Amino acid sequence: MKKLLAILCAAMLLVACCIPVLAAGSGSITINNTVSGQKYSVYQLATLESFSGDSYSYKPLSDWEKFFKTGAGAAYFEINIEGYLVEVVHPNETQMVELAQEALKYAAGMTPNATATASGDTVEFAGLNFGYYLVDSTLGALCALNTHNEVFYFEEKNTVPGIEKEVGSGSVTIGQAVYYTITVTVGSGAENYTVHDKMSEGLDFVQIDSVEIDDGGVLTTVPTTGYTIKTAITDGYGNPSDDCTFEIAFDNEYIKTLNASEKIVIKYHAILNENAKVKGDGTNPNEAHLEYGDENDLTATDPVKAEVTTYKFEFVKTKETTGEDKYPILDGAEFKLYTHPTGGVEIKVVKEAEGIYRVATEGETGVVITTKDGKATIKGLSAGTYYLEETNAPDGYNELSGREVVVIGDANKTLVGVIDSDIYTKDDADTHIINKTGAVLPETGGFGTTMFILIGGGLMLCTGILLVTKKRMEKIAD
Repeated sequence: MKKLLAILCAAMLLVACCIPVLAAGSGSITINNTVSGQKYSVYQLATLESFSGDSYSYKPLSDWEKFFKTGAGAAYFEINIEGYLVEVVHPNETQMVELAQEALKYAAGMTPNATATASGDTVEFAGLNFGYYLVDSTLGALCALNTHNEVFYFEEKNTVPGIEKEVGSGSVTIGQAVYYTITVTVGSGAENYTVHDKMSEGLDFVQIDSVEIDDGGVLTTVPTTGYTIKTAITDGYGNPSDDCTFEIAFDNEYIKTLNASEKIVIKYHAILNENAKVKGDGTNPNEAHLEYGDENDLTATDPVKAEVTTYKFEFVKTKETTGEDKYPILDGAEFKLYTHPTGGVEIKVVKEAEGIYRVATEGETGVVITTKDGKATIKGLSAGTYYLEETNAPDGYNELSGREVVVIGDANKTLVGVIDSDIYTKDDADTHIINKTGAVLPETGGFGTTMFILIGGGLMLCTGILLVTKKRMEKIAD
């Protein structure tokens, strides 16, 4: 009996040594070096049923069986007849990153087991069942990992991409091109980059001029297969996903080939149109932002903005002074606007209202500029120097012998002097154009000349009478 009991006890001890430790309880994942404002998520791929020493028994969750049977996970795992995951190829670090990326694609549409938004440099997910997890952030997939340890620490290595925007010229004339540059600084873990650009009503998008990679000053053209353009304005493209003017969506596989800190440089241009806001009435902004990260929960950068300005100027037309810097206003003079003091290109304008004109756009027919109540306004000009030429003076006044200079700086050039009761009080800062009356030219003769003509006519008449009389007398004498 003693021997039998000893054998039974030994057998029980042997069996107990072979029973795996059940994976009871829970653990946590702590992510360090997180980026404030970014969203972090965890997805459980498999559950840890038991482990003993260095041996672990994982079973994939039903939603993830396909991933391990026929998906990207099948390259490294298989599911045995009992339904457990068996590692067939141990992935290296690069392959782990690729596996995480593929798992993230597979997780599209799934609800994560837990999410948190970083408010500092650490995010913790506590109370997680032991298992195999995918950790994701809006910056990019982090890693696939197991959590059989009670606490698992991970360092965020992805970085936030940056976006900047520049405009070639701050002031533009209506009808001219405006050139822009968007620069995106690539972050670590880059994925799902889409640049969105929105223009105000005063700008008409024309085209994308170039898309290049700037690697320390060395520019390389991005192949057209590396991105897709969508715009509701240009025929032949699809519509943007939001109310932006255009968007450029970069191919994810191409983005993955870029190194952190490389720059994507996008150049394009637009035309300032007739709806442009003149300085003082508003601005003509063009803004852009970048979407990136998890395709199921994209993050958008703050918008960056570039503005262009267009100006106006006024001038006053008067007669000569009546004294004390008082000038009667004068209407009826006609003008054209030029870019040079002589010759040059005429800047065509269209009439918006009496005395108010706007620079014409392509296809619009220009008109002459005529003052109203002594003044005229021309809108839609960039900063620079312009020249007014009087093409027709009012009746009785002399046309100007040369063109009047108008200089526009970084502000509108408006009248400072006052027009009151048809009298303009001069200010030297104004563009003030004076017309002079034509002088009455001196005449030779006058009333005395008339008398000479009358007397001369009378003498000629008398001479004629005498001549006729003499001839008759001669005939009678014969």
